[in-house]
Amino acid sequence: LAAELVKTLASPSANGLDLFRRAHSLAEREDLVPLLELIYMHYRDALIWSLCSRPELLIFPDYPDWAQVSSGILEQCLEIINHTIRSVAFTNAHKQLSLEAAIILLRRRFAGA
Repeated sequence: LAAELVKTLASPSANGLDLFRRAHSLAEREDLVPLLELIYMHYRDALIWSLCSRPELLIFPDYPDWAQVSSGILEQCLEIINHTIRSVAFTNAHKQLSLEAAIILLRRRFAGA
């Protein structure tokens, strides 16, 4: 599920409405924080690949093609996901709104905004 979400968020053809529906269903999951941590690890792998292209350093060796994504954008994505994890895990933040905000910010990063 985490790998699928990572690919969907990076895809320019992903339907925004579907992403928000997915945020709604994810917000109800008991394992939301571990799922977000898995997503974080996928983006971490993408950053490692972007910086040094060394597959032995990857947690998930079946990485998608990240050649078109800059390391700067991937660093910003990691910050967004980390902020979302902290807000969901350690504050009384509304889970669905936190996920929706993260989706918007991630989509903007991948669109180059």
